[in-house]
Amino acid sequence: MRLSEPDDTTRCVVVVTAPAGATAQSHGHRLGHLLVTAGVGTSEDGTSAQLSGDALAFRAAGEVDDDWIERFTLLAGAAPGSAPLGGKGALRCAVLWPGSGAAARTARG
Repeated sequence: MRLSEPDDTTRCVVVVTAPAGATAQSHGHRLGHLLVTAGVGTSEDGTSAQLSGDALAFRAAGEVDDDWIERFTLLAGAAPGSAPLGGKGALRCAVLWPGSGAAARTARG
């Protein structure tokens, strides 16, 4: 698991890249298990994920500018369903699956 473009604080999207053809319905439970096991967050239905602000900040450290945490906090405050960052704060992110076609377009840029 890695952060793609960690300095981009304008959006939060979890892109699932494998297995090919996977969807929220077929593999959503596995995503939830993976996020919890990695200590990154949770996903109950595979269509969205709640990512730990602390875990994201830890993974971004050393790869981002000094003002990143301020911009990231603004993103979290603007995201519907997100909780304040820090401690148990979480950021709600969309999940794109290989079977949706959108994931491939996002992964390519």
